[in-house]
Amino acid sequence: ENGDVVEGKTDVTYVYEKAGSVIVNYQTEDGTPLEGTADGANVASGAKDTTDAKAGTDYNTADNGMKPNHITTAEGKVYELVPASTKGNETGDVEAGKTTEVTYVYKEVKGNVVVHYTDEAGNTIAEDVKDTTDGSVSSAYDTTDNKPAKLEKDGTVYYLTAKELKDGSKPENGAVVEGTTEITYVYEKAGQVVLHYVDEAGNTLQADAVDIKDGKPGSKYDTSDNDMKPNRITTPEGKVYELIPQSTKGDETGTVESGQTKEVTYVYKEVKGNVVVKYEDTEGNVIAEDEKDETDASLNVKYDTADHKKDEITKDGVKYYLTAKA
Repeated sequence: ENGDVVEGKTDVTYVYEKAGSVIVNYQTEDGTPLEGTADGANVASGAKDTTDAKAGTDYNTADNGMKPNHITTAEGKVYELVPASTKGNETGDVEAGKTTEVTYVYKEVKGNVVVHYTDEAGNTIAEDVKDTTDGSVSSAYDTTDNKPAKLEKDGTVYYLTAKELKDGSKPENGAVVEGTTEITYVYEKAGQVVLHYVDEAGNTLQADAVDIKDGKPGSKYDTSDNDMKPNRITTPEGKVYELIPQSTKGDETGTVESGQTKEVTYVYKEVKGNVVVKYEDTEGNVIAEDEKDETDASLNVKYDTADHKKDEITKDGVKYYLTAKA
């Protein structure tokens, strides 16, 4: 390319080679092109890592922000890089006249939403429910359709507490995140209200009655308003007992308490009767002192005054005979 001019023509020819380029593509595991944003910048296949570069120059597609770990699509779906699935060489030399392609492959990031059910002590009272399985990250979830107001386990009834969620539980609705979102609903045991019927000595007069069975804690009860507070009780033997209102034990009205059996005891005294025999003349005048045939006898007990029926009575020197009518 330098020397002495000679007669005629001296040709000096410089030889050139085409520039080379390196582009980066983004796709899902099934080969679908992927577009979105990463770290606030737009990401799309065909991104130029190196443009019109001299052949032989080094390139590295991983060192200039063209290899994001996550890409978020316009729909809000999040995709995560699968390093082992990268296609092409991330590093190398630019080749003359060629476009080197590097393709990064991503899989969708998904999450699960699981609902737990426990009592106030933290014991599980129902099987977990999968509210969302492999849901797209950022998609909405709502577990309220998996929030029963009442549950039963091993014969015990539970009601959802007023607070509903356990301390530390995730909200019952929100956005799916990577991994598992756990929502825990807390329940409390039902309460009962039972009635007893006794005499003044504490003896049972009739079977207990359940005023409230498996009642919701905090709900109102009134044992006097549903025919469970009889004024009188007749035993199978025919004895009759009458309520003593002031002797009632326990609260007739109140609120159901979680896991508690409230007891109301109604106390009765036996209703008794007396049988008195009187003696009068046909004009209604008393001719002899009354005689007690039965004193404080149980109701329905048979009485018979025949042993007090005198055929004749004498008063003040006057004799009286029992009339045929008696």
